[in-house]
Amino acid sequence: FDAHYRDLDPAIGRWTTIDPSPDESISPYASMGNNPVSKSDPLGDEEEEADANCCKVLKEIFANVSGAIIGTIDNNTPLNIRGTVASSGIIQDPEVAKAYNSGLNVADVLGVVQGISEANAGGGLAAGGLLAAPETGGVSLIPAVVGAGLAVHGSFVAGKSISNLVSQNGRVYTSDNSNSNNPYGSKGKPDHQQKVDDLGNKAQSETKPGETVLRERQIQGHDSKRRPDVQIVDKKGKARKIFEAERKPQSSRNKKREQEYDDLNVQHETHPLR
Repeated sequence: FDAHYRDLDPAIGRWTTIDPSPDESISPYASMGNNPVSKSDPLGDEEEEADANCCKVLKEIFANVSGAIIGTIDNNTPLNIRGTVASSGIIQDPEVAKAYNSGLNVADVLGVVQGISEANAGGGLAAGGLLAAPETGGVSLIPAVVGAGLAVHGSFVAGKSISNLVSQNGRVYTSDNSNSNNPYGSKGKPDHQQKVDDLGNKAQSETKPGETVLRERQIQGHDSKRRPDVQIVDKKGKARKIFEAERKPQSSRNKKREQEYDDLNVQHETHPLR
């Protein structure tokens, strides 16, 4: 095996040439400080910490697959499993969060395909059961019932998948994985972004079946141009609760905003950054 600076014989697990930068305390034929579990030597010239990139890639692959599995289960049930995961705080690494969110996106897209396919297949099966042969009385009950059930479930899956995909429900956000190119842009300073992340997870934990969470979007279902930090949107598409991260909660600007939420009859919480 050619490791650039020297060769390794995998049959005996030994280098055939000496280390160009040997550790004087051990054999010049040794490698990785005689600790191959926690050290690596990819080029054959010096030991270094075990390949963090490899572990990182594996973590991201696991997160991506987990997101796809969790998203698929979530789309097929009335539960908000993805919301529970997002609010748990178990995912902290921004790159892992992106991989997990990507898995949810895949699950939602496939959920739409699955739902439409189920609805079409179920509709055909139900129609076939209702138009059965005359000897059965013109109706074949089992295919008709199974087909109707399949059609209903397919419509549910497609609808929930579309809703989750559009609202990005259940996505995990950290202060480092936002889409803003400018961390001090419209999303605010890092401490504000972190508070919004926390509120997003808090909102996820308070959602009911069929509800979604939106971040930094115009209030849904109300005559207002406000764009709250976080909002919970009910099954009818109306914001039922709003969360704001505010540096100066007692400011006149914030008081005016809260008054508008009161006038709209929407629950709201203002959380100071500190």
